[in-house]
Amino acid sequence: MGIRMGIKKTTKGEIGIENFRGRIRLRWRYQGERFTLSLPYSYLPENLHHGTVKATEIKLDILKGCFDFTLEKYKPVPVVKPEALKPVEIPATIAKTQSPTLLQSWLLNSTNGVITSVMLMLKIQLITCTPVIAPQKSN
Repeated sequence: MGIRMGIKKTTKGEIGIENFRGRIRLRWRYQGERFTLSLPYSYLPENLHHGTVKATEIKLDILKGCFDFTLEKYKPVPVVKPEALKPVEIPATIAKTQSPTLLQSWLLNSTNGVITSVMLMLKIQLITCTPVIAPQKSN
């Protein structure tokens, strides 16, 4: 069983990689049944390796005898967008009633009060770090 790319008809036992509506599509037959798997990649030379890798995975599963007839194993994992970040609220009393600390001032002036926990952690590390001064040599 081989892997073929292009427009020509695939021979028996091969997995064809073809252009279907500008996307990569794999087509093959196994045990008298036709299978089709569309990949979410544009049919471009730099993306064809995705099709080749997936076709090789399917081919190996057929040879090992563990082919997934539902094709769930071969479908690409959808990319999940992270949840929207919640803004960090800084009490108005800090800015109005008392002089803010360096950290509070920095938080108030950066990204309109919307920061991630990672940024906050980095900002705190930056502010709390004390520089290490090497001792000077005496003559």
